[in-house]
Formats: sequence, structure tokens, C-alpha cells
Amino acid sequence: MARTNTADTANYLLAGSAPVTDSPFSFACWASVDVTNNAGMGLMYAGNSGSGIDVMRLTCQGNVANDPVRIQLRNNVGDSNFADSTAGPTDATWFHAAGTSSATDTVRAYFNGGNSGSASGAMASPSISESGIGMWRAGASISQALDGAIGHAAWWDIELSAAQIATLAGGLHPYLMAPANLQGYLPMTGASAGAEVDLVSGISYAETGTMGQSGQPHVVVWPAWPSVSRQAAAAGGLTIPVAMHSYRKRRAA
Repeated sequence: MARTNTADTANYLLAGSAPVTDSPFSFACWASVDVTNNAGMGLMYAGNSGSGIDVMRLTCQGNVANDPVRIQLRNNVGDSNFADSTAGPTDATWFHAAGTSSATDTVRAYFNGGNSGSASGAMASPSISESGIGMWRAGASISQALDGAIGHAAWWDIELSAAQIATLAGGLHPYLMAPANLQGYLPMTGASAGAEVDLVSGISYAETGTMGQSGQPHVVVWPAWPSVSRQAAAAGGLTIPVAMHSYRKRRAA
């Protein structure tokens, strides 16, 4: 499933905390935008409801040449780093968007696992108090509403490498990428009366207005089942299949 909007700033998901609050971090999701020549469209956001300035955000910049994916890190003393991917999506086509920041605040934006752009410059940490999907906050106002669909949003507290981002874009489930550092994951099912509950952090994202629901291509996949080996039991006993069950448990979660 995925959640949808039509560029209406009255419709979004918002929580009063965030899975990650400072560098290093990585944001990633699948998205499909309906009109790529819109102004910036919010995909994933972490920011401050008081200042409206401190922000860590992943967007699709339809008002910039090539309609790039953008990652931005900004604080309330005027420091800002942002980077754009070197390519961007076409209308109504699913794509993978990702943005990372290193421990020294070098930011990188990725489109479909590559096409990366970067920018650098050490800066003071932002003050983060909330996070959202399909928007970002500019002062007291909600801005840059999504025009399209979004699913499988995930946050890590490390800078994923270019190879790791490419693997995610190839379809690997976020659960299986750097699991010790995965801090948040929203599959976007809309199963709880419109709200979304983060399956890793437990943060609940309240729905303001109405974000629709839609299907999505089978873009996120689990690895092949491990081969089953057989191990003999005690003498006279049965031969018992032995297999790894961690993937099965994850799938049932």
C-alpha cells in the first residue's frame, strides 16, 4: 500500500517526535509524483514546530531543472546544506528517493539508487521535535504538500553508503538494511483509521485531513528463502529439517 495526496496542504501525516534528530542519518522511500513541475514536494520531514527553521527533509524539487530529489539539513542559526540528485522522476512513475548526511554534515541525494549529488559544510545541530510524511513545515504553516503517492519510508541513524542505497533501490526491504541502525519504518498501509504507526520506533503519525490509499508495484522484496539443510536427530530419531526463521518472523511482524 501507499498513501496519496493531491498537493493539498490540508492533508499530511505528522508526529510529535522523530526517529532521528541529527547527523549522521539516512532517509529513504518509494514515491510516485503526479506532476513533476510542481514546486518542491515533501516526501519525508523532521523539523521543529516552534522555529519552523530547523529541518532535515527529503523532497522532490519539481521547480528545479531535472526535477531532482533533494536532501536538506538546516538549523536556526542560518547554517544550511542541501544537495540535489542529477536526475529525477517522470510523471506517475514509481521511483526510489534517498538522502543521507554524514557525521560531518556532508549531504547526498539519490534518485533510483544513483544519480547522486552532494554538498558539504560542518554546521551546528538542528533542534528537531517532530516528523512528518508528505509535507514540511515553514514557520507555522504546512508547505510543499505531496502530489502523488509515497510508501516504505525509513530512517537510519547512520549515513548509508552509495552501495547500500543502490541495494535499497534494487528492492531490498528496509528491515534488512543495517537493521541495528534502522530507527523508523512506515509501510504506509493506512490500517489504523488513517494514522500510521512506525513499526520500529512505535511513533504514531496522526493523519490531518485525508490522505488516500493506493496500491503500489511490488518494489520491496525479501531475499530468497535460505536453503533447507537436514540434520540427523539422535540415534533412532527422525531427520528434522533445520532452517533459519528470522525472515519468516520479520514477514509476520
